[in-house]
Amino acid sequence: MFRHTYFLHLKPTVRWVGMSPLERSHYIATELFPVFARFPTVMMRFFDGEYYSPQVCDVVMLETNDLPAYHALLDALAASSLSEMCGISHIIPTVESSMESYEAMPVSSEQPFSLEESV
Repeated sequence: MFRHTYFLHLKPTVRWVGMSPLERSHYIATELFPVFARFPTVMMRFFDGEYYSPQVCDVVMLETNDLPAYHALLDALAASSLSEMCGISHIIPTVESSMESYEAMPVSSEQPFSLEESV
């Protein structure tokens, strides 16, 4: 089974930029963490990005084997007040060690599919 990791790039709104660090911490603790807590099979980590890139203020990393929970989490975030604070500018999906899994797959002795044969 593949472990899926998603990197969500967040872009701040004017409202977020206008908040003090204390107000931001309070918002994350009271508004965002409860949303993430509803999906315990999706591990979340936050990274600061504003010091290194003008395109992104923060990056959220989500890891899971439970794709329905990941989808439900994104729906819950869309229904939350997150869009008033930050927009999701990019979602970069990745799969951990997929090449190792691919190389471990048994090789089939069947002939490869040919388009010419199917016509």
